[in-house]
Amino acid sequence: MICDPLDFIRPLQGTAPSKRGSRREVSCGQTEVIVDSRNGCQQGEVIAITLGLETDHHVSADEGPRPGFTMPRLRAIVRWGSGGVDNPEALVDFLSGTAFSVAGENVQVSIEYGVWRRPWIKECDPCCLPVFTATATLAYGPRGPAQLTELAQIKDPGKSVLVPVPQYAVSFTVLPAGESLVSATLLPCSEGYGVKDVIVAPLSNLAQSNRIDQIPLFNGARHVRVTNLQEEGSAFAFVVFRVQL
Repeated sequence: MICDPLDFIRPLQGTAPSKRGSRREVSCGQTEVIVDSRNGCQQGEVIAITLGLETDHHVSADEGPRPGFTMPRLRAIVRWGSGGVDNPEALVDFLSGTAFSVAGENVQVSIEYGVWRRPWIKECDPCCLPVFTATATLAYGPRGPAQLTELAQIKDPGKSVLVPVPQYAVSFTVLPAGESLVSATLLPCSEGYGVKDVIVAPLSNLAQSNRIDQIPLFNGARHVRVTNLQEEGSAFAFVVFRVQL
């Protein structure tokens, strides 16, 4: 029996240091690859990914949070592969730092710097947002789950928006922004088997919890419908998914 030398290459073996861990400076609208491990390995392993995020701009007590609805949205694009399946893709939050793992023969991690703002009002040029420095490192070993945040913005009372369930999500919660009153319904491809009002704001410690693993996603769930329950005015809510890669 002739052994294939690639059978003895580990996913990170021989990968240059800059491909296993590096940092990138990103501005709004940019997408940059941070780490990329591709060496021809044919034996997948569990690879831990650690992300970090920082900015030179430190908000002072005098400045405080700025008014308005413009907010940076920084996500990691994670691609990996094994066997005949190459480049499945998942999105996860960078947060100020997070750690998770994937099982594969190769891993690539990029940062995507987008922006959240009210779609019906142009409030701020994205150039007013800070520049961030993102880091990513690869190593062997298991880590915990990650998360992905989406923002539901509903201009008119009684109206709804659909938030798609992302790849590899296993559960979620809803965090109303400010004084927003909303409800959330979990839907498959049709209304018939929807789970109505899985969460209703305002949240209460007495009757509800906002843990990220509080509401499981049933098999076939495709959207979270967020409805504006206010008598007047717009409503906003973060939909936070737990992502298990």
